Amino acid sequence: MRRQDWSAKLSEMILLHRSKEFSYGYHDCCLFVARCVDAMCDTHYEQQIISKYKYQSEEEANKHIENDGGLLEMVTDFLGDPVPRAFAMPGDVVLLRDNGEAVLGIVEAHNAVAASRNGFISVPLKYAVVAWRIN
Repeated sequence: MRRQDWSAKLSEMILLHRSKEFSYGYHDCCLFVARCVDAMCDTHYEQQIISKYKYQSEEEANKHIENDGGLLEMVTDFLGDPVPRAFAMPGDVVLLRDNGEAVLGIVEAHNAVAASRNGFISVPLKYAVVAWRIN
């Protein structure tokens, strides 16, 4: 359940991570989104991901994603069933395509922001594939 001040917590997390350099297992799309959700809801997704998936390279990350059936299936295991992107609202998690690559982001206003190999990106929601509601 979202905290009363979830919007401020989300903004703080986005600001804090906007200038961080992408790094698998430290600052990547999954961990960025997990930190945002944890800040908004007092959950522990970041710790769960770090405990379950130990990776420090693209190859190791891709192996975990492949073993879990893909990024969509992996996130669904954590957050439950996705909804169509049209239902995405600020603070929700989305699966995006960034130059053909699957990337997790978090909705901020009418865009989604994400930590990607191409840097910290802001993408119009029309590029989201699906969303996960964070209540």
